[in-house]
Amino acid sequence: MEALLSKIRAVLDITNETSDGTITAWCPFHPDGVKGHGPPHKPNFQLKRGDKVPWVWNCVACDKSGGSLNQLADCLWDIGLLEPDGHYEYTNEGGKLEFQIIRWPVKEFHARRPGAKRGWHWNLDGVMPYPYHLPQLQAADRAEPVFIVEGEGDVETLEACGLVATTNALGAGKWQEYFSAYLVDRIVVILPDRDQAGDTHAVDVLAKLGTRPASVRILKLPGLVDGGDVTDWMGAGGTKEKLLALVAKTPVAEPPSAEPGSPSAAEDMVERLLALAKTPGQILAEGSTTINWVLQGVIAPEVVTLIVALGKGGKTTLGLQILRAMAQGRKEFLGLTLRAAPTLYLTEERRTTYMTALLRAELEDAENPRSLRRHQVPLSWEEFAPLLLAMCRRAGFEVVFVDTTSSWWDLKEKQENDTAVLMVKMAPLLDLAAQGVAVVMFHHMGKAGGGEGKAVRGGGGFVAGPDIILELWRVTGQEKRREIRSLSRFDETPDKLVIEMTLDGYRAVGQKEEVTSEVYARKVWAVLSQEESRTRDQLSELSGLKKGEVSHGLRGIASELIERTETGKAYHPYLYRRLGSEDEFRGEPLPFTKGGPPPFENGMEELP
Repeated sequence: MEALLSKIRAVLDITNETSDGTITAWCPFHPDGVKGHGPPHKPNFQLKRGDKVPWVWNCVACDKSGGSLNQLADCLWDIGLLEPDGHYEYTNEGGKLEFQIIRWPVKEFHARRPGAKRGWHWNLDGVMPYPYHLPQLQAADRAEPVFIVEGEGDVETLEACGLVATTNALGAGKWQEYFSAYLVDRIVVILPDRDQAGDTHAVDVLAKLGTRPASVRILKLPGLVDGGDVTDWMGAGGTKEKLLALVAKTPVAEPPSAEPGSPSAAEDMVERLLALAKTPGQILAEGSTTINWVLQGVIAPEVVTLIVALGKGGKTTLGLQILRAMAQGRKEFLGLTLRAAPTLYLTEERRTTYMTALLRAELEDAENPRSLRRHQVPLSWEEFAPLLLAMCRRAGFEVVFVDTTSSWWDLKEKQENDTAVLMVKMAPLLDLAAQGVAVVMFHHMGKAGGGEGKAVRGGGGFVAGPDIILELWRVTGQEKRREIRSLSRFDETPDKLVIEMTLDGYRAVGQKEEVTSEVYARKVWAVLSQEESRTRDQLSELSGLKKGEVSHGLRGIASELIERTETGKAYHPYLYRRLGSEDEFRGEPLPFTKGGPPPFENGMEELP
């Protein structure tokens, strides 16, 4: 800590220092006392020892403050006054910078990530960790051994010798299980530091690598002092040749395997399982039976929802419109109660198309959702899915959208029709819901459509798991409208609902029958005349509607707006004339009769 304090003192314009170590200086973060920036005044910056933390610092003029020397060092580096001992860049497979690890004296490490628009954020929120120097690892000869060490400096030491090496960020114990995807069929050598943390880390890495590499060795370098590492070993006379010779003498390590269960262990498990079996009364007494809906009847913790439509049928648009309503702080969406919930959105879209969708939904300034594109994740679904719960717990996600399942599940040809495969793929999402997360899946609709719950493309495995299924259908003659049909375990889910896209997002129009009546009524109204009475046949010919549809349209308009004459008998069909001007109702909702006509099945049709 004294080494870092010395670096900081060297860049501060100090005016006074007391016997207790309190430093007074001109503030480096604003024009403190600089000519032309206000009258001269006393220096406003202080650095002193704290009561609960070793050091605190603040400026009373610009309110810049903090509770550690490391934090002060980070801020001084941001404005170019201080340089760290080193900084290490972590990139994805394509070489794009994801985050940096900054090293200050006495092995103090801080992490920062690029800001969305500019600057840096001193945390790793929303960042997927990658192994250090991943592009170099992937480009290296696969026959060469890969050394896993405990620090970025050690990686660079070995690379300088012509060896392949990698590590994880922020020290021992942080190796991720999915890193093994980059080491399949590779020769791996773990080089632990000489301390207890190093030994524990080596065993942890070995377990997480499993059987994916061709072989794994744990090499404890000889002659290291306590706390020493491979850089120290190289500095004491080690060479590439000596290291490879030690590797050749080191036996292959076997990953830890589960011990076969003993009879006593089996008996214990039986007792534990019996204790978990509860009566209905016990289950209901464990908590409230009230569902904490995110979107009433559609999205809730512990509930799996499946939304289906044909390609370009509005699945993603509906999902992002829900999130838009959350971002706007709205308490309802489509007439259903809504509450904000931190959301992870897994999208199949490429960067450009997804950016377009976000802009269309006006989410460019929203903090929610956090999105992850399939192209960013170098893992199979089987490797990625088990990490979702940890991601939700770490970041506080309450909802996970999977758009679309076929893309994220890596489904191959004909697998969509294999129920056994689908159930295995869905299992992690069912487990995620069981842990209290709301899961929303998007999938495609079969071109042939189908009856209740049968519009989903593929095998029955898609509909066996979800608690709620929503199907999006196009409304005849209404490009911006969709009918939502549902199959649900919950009474709160609307059976059928017609929605319309407007400049302000989706709005609920009404039930299917109401909207069908409105469509017919508007078409009939458009061909009714004030000057000339017309028969139903004439209205049908002019409007393009069938005769029965004309009757529905006429019944959907309030009787005081239409004059009906003649008897309706043979040779004297009813004649209809509009009362009121055309301009009076142009662009306005028609005053329909209450109740409207009965359902008329050809009022809706599937997407073409």
